Amino acid sequence: MLHSLVLVAALAQDEGEQLKALVEKKGPSVVTVNVVLTTKAAMGGESGDQESRHSARGIVVDSSGIVMISSASYSNRLWSRFYKGMGAEFKVTPKDFKVVVGNEEKERDAWLIATDEKLELAFVQIDAAGDGLPSPVDLSKSVPLAVGQRAAVVGRLAKGYDYAPYFRTLRIAGEISKPRNGWIVDGSVSEIGMPVYTISGDLAGVVAAMPVPADGSEGEAGILEMVFKSMGLGGAEPTFVLPADAVKSRLDLARKQAKEMREKKKDGK
Repeated sequence: MLHSLVLVAALAQDEGEQLKALVEKKGPSVVTVNVVLTTKAAMGGESGDQESRHSARGIVVDSSGIVMISSASYSNRLWSRFYKGMGAEFKVTPKDFKVVVGNEEKERDAWLIATDEKLELAFVQIDAAGDGLPSPVDLSKSVPLAVGQRAAVVGRLAKGYDYAPYFRTLRIAGEISKPRNGWIVDGSVSEIGMPVYTISGDLAGVVAAMPVPADGSEGEAGILEMVFKSMGLGGAEPTFVLPADAVKSRLDLARKQAKEMREKKKDGK
């Protein structure tokens, strides 16, 4: 009995040290992305527009300064479907992207490269990234997860908490193949778009929300759930881990588009 308790304590201590090392090593790649959203709404013959500032977490995925974020909070596809049921028209336009690396005081200018509506992910390019950019997360190197396995997501708090990096442990509860391959998380994780690692530090995938009701279509409740999660508000619907290789192909396209956009900017087009 005593031997078992000592073994459990040793394993817990070892995991604690691994998680501490995980945050120290992987935390710098998690950055803060601030964006101004222009919202236009029309309902019952009346319309209006307003601007708001939204803050989200992103991960550096390329040494050139490409950052991947969840786009659910300003997804016209999601919001339009939600408001359509109320007889309203709704459009969100993101602009004026700024990126904060670590707990720097300065904001770095950035611009939107591409948005993937299927995965509700977006890629932004830090303008003149320069020195001080953290090492990117390599989406080409990942490992699979297994049911019952413990893993951890690495995130970062808001400015009011000094942008402190942190980990959140999770356990894989199952697997899905529709609407796409992924692993089911035991419980709800609000860090949508953030990287998920094994306890030992190997990349497995990114946190995703894929709300699909019983009839197979995206329901209003599920859509709103995804948006709330992307804003860090949590929710009751299942959360998933999307394999890193499913995101890698999107990054390849974003790299190509970023290169083309940089060349156009250089030519003054």
